[in-house]
Amino acid sequence: MAKKAGRGTTKNIFFKNQEMNFTVLRALMGVYDDGATIGECLRVVQNTKNGDNETFIKEWLLIGNLNLERAIIAKDKGDLIRARENYFRASTYFKSAMITLNPLDTRHKDFWKLSVDCFEKAGALLECPMEIIQVELNNKTLPCYFIPAIKDKLCPVIFLVTGGEGSNTEMYFWVGAYALKNGYSIFLYEGPGNFSTMYTSGLTMMSNSEVPIGKALDILCSRPYVDVDRIAMFGISFGGYLVARAAIFDKRIKALIPNSPLTNIHKMLISVFPNFIFKLPDWALNFIKKYLMSYSDRATLDLLLWEGGTTTFKEGISILKAYSIEGLESKITCPTLALAGEGEGKEFDKQAKDFIENISSPEKSLRIFTNEEGAGSHCQVDNHRLMNEVVITWLNKLWKSNGQY
Repeated sequence: MAKKAGRGTTKNIFFKNQEMNFTVLRALMGVYDDGATIGECLRVVQNTKNGDNETFIKEWLLIGNLNLERAIIAKDKGDLIRARENYFRASTYFKSAMITLNPLDTRHKDFWKLSVDCFEKAGALLECPMEIIQVELNNKTLPCYFIPAIKDKLCPVIFLVTGGEGSNTEMYFWVGAYALKNGYSIFLYEGPGNFSTMYTSGLTMMSNSEVPIGKALDILCSRPYVDVDRIAMFGISFGGYLVARAAIFDKRIKALIPNSPLTNIHKMLISVFPNFIFKLPDWALNFIKKYLMSYSDRATLDLLLWEGGTTTFKEGISILKAYSIEGLESKITCPTLALAGEGEGKEFDKQAKDFIENISSPEKSLRIFTNEEGAGSHCQVDNHRLMNEVVITWLNKLWKSNGQY
């Protein structure tokens, strides 16, 4: 049951299996900032046959453990830089094993914990150490992180919101590390339905993202050395919807960067999956899921249900009808840079163009990355560094800065 759209139209280089190929691309994003090496990722590819998920997982775990061992040895010797680098890589590789698994597999939580533990140990060894932030919501907590760009100095902040299949640890490599190098402090957010929130608090997805994001902004804006007049909010994939909705209601957001700028999650999901599955009765879908779907497709479906707190596909799809800002876009007034990839599909393209047309921001633009640039895939997973450059250049111009604060 190959998905019709959403990942991109560039050729799958590493595997014919779309999800396995995408997982490798996500891991390779870390190469720039100590989150992966090309050789280690290629080793996974070379030792794995297309569609062989168990070997794929085994190989990610193997290189994850090798890096973890090196991190421990380096730290014991007092070599904190090498320890940090290896912890970061171990975190990426354990995360890659986790996202390959079905969330109903008990190993999923084990690999999540390994990934988060390594990331937090690496973050503690940064020049400006990472702080763990617990955001209270409904008597539970959202696990977040804050990393200052410069110690004890007022800096602008990029508030990073992950997507439905992502994590705040991955956002460090997708955008955060580059932002830090350019003088922007970062807030790494995980909301209801994301992996860490699910495992620590059990909070499932919420359509009114302005509520949990607002709680996180309360904490961020109360911190010293946070320039509250220069808080940019960046959302990746499903996070693009979450940040756009938040900007409708919360004017503390001074700049908005949705990537992709989604206005209706229900319509988006219908465009991603083949039409016939939405017409099937539950018994038929369960039969297809059990006997005909690939492991990757079953995992994607179960992830949707798990994060949404539902038990059937129809129920999971139905609750997504609440995830729409259509008709509310005009309430967005802050400067906005919307990002999209030309290979994401017709519905993604339509929603991006409708979004930018309907918002009221006096300063707004839509940047569509192309396959010719090597950046046409979903959220520029194939060339996230180009996307980083576009984002930071736009923010620097907006706030009349060259990145020196």
